[in-house]
Amino acid sequence: MRNIALQRLLPIVLPALLAWGCGTRYAYEQRYELPETGWAWEDTLTFAFDIADTSKVYDMLLEVVHHTDYGFQNVYVRIHTTLPDGTTRTDMVSLELGDKQGRWLGDCGRKRCTLVIPVQQHVFFPQAGRYRLVIEQYMRKNPLPGIEALTLRLRELDLSRTQEQPPVEE
Repeated sequence: MRNIALQRLLPIVLPALLAWGCGTRYAYEQRYELPETGWAWEDTLTFAFDIADTSKVYDMLLEVVHHTDYGFQNVYVRIHTTLPDGTTRTDMVSLELGDKQGRWLGDCGRKRCTLVIPVQQHVFFPQAGRYRLVIEQYMRKNPLPGIEALTLRLRELDLSRTQEQPPVEE
């Protein structure tokens, strides 16, 4: 009886396990949970990662988890990027969470939405060493309620720098 149950489950369980094991692998991934009281201006999120091979190409993805009653269509952030040689650059970015009709983008349930935003695609890093990104919320409201978590991911692509891609701007 046990062998029959195993024979019936194996065709279902085995592909599921293989699919789970072959999921997307990230060269870097870090998540920050934000306070329930809201994301304050001084609550900067620091992401630091090492790049050894400057010929590799990546997609830089930012996952935003927010409440469905979040009061805005977007969230403005400032991203401070520091390269291994100490060069720093600051960019203002609008993370669009909803469309112009007021519908949330991404995967939404009853209480929260999760949206993966490509911050930079097909990017390579021009210097080997440690990169540091600091993200701060830059909205008029402080603290900003409704943003639950942010995750930065670097997905390594099967491309090399020899093909034409823009570098991370210095």
